[in-house]
Amino acid sequence: MGPEVLKKSKQASDIKSHVQWIATFGVFLLMFEVGINIGWASPNLARFASEDSPIQMTTDEISWVLACTGIGGFFGSILFSIGLEFFGGRKIVLVIFIAISLSWIFLIVANSVVWIYIARILGGITCAGSYASFSIYLGEVVQPGIRGTVVAVATGGNALGILVGIVTETYITAMKVSCPIYLVFCVISILLFIWLKDSPYYCAKKGDFKSARKSIAFYFPGCDVEEELKPIQAFVEANANNTLKGKLKQLKEPVVRKSLLIIFIIFGLPHVSGQVNIMSYMEIILKNGKSDLIKPQEFVIYANIISIIATLASIRFSDKFGRKAALIFSSIGCAIGMVCLGIHFFLLTENVDAQSLQWLPIFSIVFYLITYAVGYSPVPSTVLSELFPESIKSLAACFAALGASFFGTIVTKSFQPVVDTFGDAYIFWLHAALSLVTIPCALLLLPETKGKTFQQIQDDLMK
Repeated sequence: MGPEVLKKSKQASDIKSHVQWIATFGVFLLMFEVGINIGWASPNLARFASEDSPIQMTTDEISWVLACTGIGGFFGSILFSIGLEFFGGRKIVLVIFIAISLSWIFLIVANSVVWIYIARILGGITCAGSYASFSIYLGEVVQPGIRGTVVAVATGGNALGILVGIVTETYITAMKVSCPIYLVFCVISILLFIWLKDSPYYCAKKGDFKSARKSIAFYFPGCDVEEELKPIQAFVEANANNTLKGKLKQLKEPVVRKSLLIIFIIFGLPHVSGQVNIMSYMEIILKNGKSDLIKPQEFVIYANIISIIATLASIRFSDKFGRKAALIFSSIGCAIGMVCLGIHFFLLTENVDAQSLQWLPIFSIVFYLITYAVGYSPVPSTVLSELFPESIKSLAACFAALGASFFGTIVTKSFQPVVDTFGDAYIFWLHAALSLVTIPCALLLLPETKGKTFQQIQDDLMK
């Protein structure tokens, strides 16, 4: 959000960072809750489809459960992007935790599909809001020397939350038991963020320099408060005219419009490749595919562990080979995985012995997740941070979230109708074809940003 304002002075080593790490832990819990919300889907969608489910759902209603998350994300991306401008990161995170708490409460009392819909819409709203706000808040309350580390730590909460959500919902089948556990973490986090203070940037932006001084002393104990306030004040004054209205005016610039189109598409492409459907319907896909080489419930857990490992192993890929190469690699790899999955279901319709095919859906899903992690997972967020000037990054993040929500809603809602109309094989082949659309988009639309300055990237966009 802001520049690196904490000077490398004599006092830099004397600044205590314990409060910054407490704030990081709070944001870690935020992303942990978001991850649980994502991981909640796969075990419960399979449960809702079974005859002994306490809440009976049709296949259409199940598809709406997923689509509600995308619908919520659409509104959340707009609401929280605007909210950040007026209320600051800490208050937004606090509101998100309250909304997450409500979603768990709705699931605890749920006795019909309507309650599930409302909870999932809230989940989508909070997911979009979390991605829009967490890094901005942390960037304003931690020292530059540990900023990258704390953001990485906080992001790790998402992956851990997905795994915990899947494991918990697999083995604790009653939402009245599992959701109160998640709610406890929310209550702890709400109390924590009530105790934490607004960032010095937000306070200075509002002209409340008394609170800005208190915030600096709170987050950076041991520093020279007045010295650290000067660059913050200078930064705020330099951006005083950078209002929301001013940001919207920048949309008239051709380069900005082109960049927003690129980011809208780049954030949508991973969804049309089928990632949401694979992650949400994984257990159902294995059951329908008659694959019991590994218990479907257990395979979902193993697959997510593999996905986490693949993500960690491929961190440097896009920096070494470029953003375009990473996206193209994921495009081709995910298409291969989807084609193989489609072949499996096609062979089943041709009465090929299911026992001889049990390995194929497992291979297909694992191959898909590994190749997805190389480009589809990191590149969109990386490009988002590189294409736009600091003044409109929050607006660009809003467009990115809108793209993800728009394509995610279409993909999740169309899954079951396509399966019912044409069969399982064709939905996976459709995802394979759509994944390959990434290749021309990467080659013709996306500028290569690897190792380039912001000005060089802007020059490329103007060509």
